[in-house]
Amino acid sequence: MSNYLGEELAVVGRISPVSQGAGTVDSNAIDCMNFRQLMAVIKSGVLGAAATLDAKFQSCATSGGAYTDIPSASGIPQLVKATDDNKEAVLCLNTDRLPDGHRFVKLRLTVGAAASLVDATILGGRCRYEPVADYDATTVASITFSEP
Repeated sequence: MSNYLGEELAVVGRISPVSQGAGTVDSNAIDCMNFRQLMAVIKSGVLGAAATLDAKFQSCATSGGAYTDIPSASGIPQLVKATDDNKEAVLCLNTDRLPDGHRFVKLRLTVGAAASLVDATILGGRCRYEPVADYDATTVASITFSEP
């Protein structure tokens, strides 16, 4: 059993902080072969006037193919300007329930109405093989375990 949560989760994807105009932005392709679960932490900064933010996972058989919505998978409840500036939403996915033959997943953020500050971090958990750090994205600069 691990002593640290960092030994159980890998940073497998992201959408870097961006002022996203009305439209969509996708994460990198995530190979789900190694993980039983994904968890995306979606963050809104200041949303533009009357803006909305939606998030969902999409899947595909190949990393560079055409990604489609995952049947029966839901996205986050829509974040709106009136109540959701500077909020987080968490979206989880059981990768064992992907459509047959689909091994790759992307997180899609959709901003409606006006440019808004958004970003997301995607964690892989319940790793099929260890050590989990072998599957961290190349953008992870360090993993540090702080002892008192």
